[in-house]
Amino acid sequence: MQFAEISQMRPRDPHLSPNSQSSACDTEHPPAGCKAKRRVHLATKAVAIPAVLASEITYQPMGSLRPDPRNARTHSDKQIHQLAQAMRQFGFTVPILIDEAGRILAGHARLAAARRLGLAEVPTLRISGLSEAQRRAYVIADNRLAELAGWDRAMLGSELTELLDLGFAVELTGFDTAEIDLIIGADGIAPDDLADDAQPEIDPGPRRHQPRRSVVAWRAPAAVRQRPGPAHLCPADGRRTGGAGVHRPAL
Repeated sequence: MQFAEISQMRPRDPHLSPNSQSSACDTEHPPAGCKAKRRVHLATKAVAIPAVLASEITYQPMGSLRPDPRNARTHSDKQIHQLAQAMRQFGFTVPILIDEAGRILAGHARLAAARRLGLAEVPTLRISGLSEAQRRAYVIADNRLAELAGWDRAMLGSELTELLDLGFAVELTGFDTAEIDLIIGADGIAPDDLADDAQPEIDPGPRRHQPRRSVVAWRAPAAVRQRPGPAHLCPADGRRTGGAGVHRPAL
C-alpha cells in the first residue's frame, strides 16, 4: 500500500548545513547534542495516511458500476426523491467512490437518485490499495461516522429562518416542514413576535354572588317503606292486586 505524508515539517539548526545535519542528527544513533532536535522532529513529523484516491474524477456509465451486495445501508423512496431534488438544485457535488473492480464503496443512494433523474453518466473516484477487510469496513464507516455528528440548534434555526426570508425552498436541505417548524418556532414566528401580537386580556369585572342551591333528598313515606307481603302485580298498571301489606300506588 502506498502512503503519502501530509506535511514535511522538520526543524533545522541554522548553524549547520543541511548535509551536515542530515549526516549527524538524522542517523539511528545521533550525538547527544541532537537528542532534543530529534524529539522536536518526531513531535512535528507528518502522519502518514494511505494514498488510495485516484488523481482525477472520471465520468462512467451507470451500468458499469456494481452495487455492493453486502451494503447494509437502506434508503427510502422519500430520501431518494429528496436527494434527486437536491442534485437538480446543487448539481452532482459528491462523486461515487468505487474500488478497482467498479464496486461501489460509497454512493448507492446517489446512484439511485441519478437513475431517477435519467443521467447517463455519473462522476466517480476510484479507491485502490484497500484489503478486502478494509473495503468492507469502510462501507460501514462511511455511513456510520456521519451519523455521530450533531446540530447547533440555535445556529441551524437561524440559518433556516434566513433561507426562508430569502424565499429559498428549505425542504431541499432534507428537513420537512414539521421539523423546520419545531426548529425555528411555531409557524416560523420568533418568541418576541409572538409577544408583540398577543391580545390584551379582558377584565371580566367583579364576580356576582350566586346563592348556594341546597339539594334535599326525597324520602318515601313510612307506609311506602314498609315491606309488602306476597302479592301479584297487575300487568296493566303495576298495582298490587292481593296479599297482605299496604297498597303501593301506581306511578
